[in-house]
Amino acid sequence: MAVVSGGASRHRSEIVTSREREVLELVCLGRSNEAIAETLNITLETVKSHVKAILGKLGHAGRPELIAWALHTGVVEQRPEEFNKNITRTSDVL
Repeated sequence: MAVVSGGASRHRSEIVTSREREVLELVCLGRSNEAIAETLNITLETVKSHVKAILGKLGHAGRPELIAWALHTGVVEQRPEEFNKNITRTSDVL
C-alpha cells in the first residue's frame, strides 16, 4: 500500500502521526483492530486509541467514512492485488 500526499487531502492528512498513518493503511486494508495490533506489535488499546485519534483529527464518524475518504483523496492508495487479498468470498466462508 502506498501513501501519497497531494491536493486538498494533503493538509488534513499531514496532521496524523507516522504511526497513525500506518494504522490508517491497515484499516483501509480491512484489518481488524486485533490484526493491526499484531502486525504493528502494539496493544489492542493502543490501536483503538490511534483509530479514535485519526477519526477525531480528520472529522470522520467511523471506519467506512474514513476508508472512503482515504481512498478517494489518494491519501492511501490501494493497489488492486492488495484489494483482492482482502475480499472474503462467500464460497470461502461456507
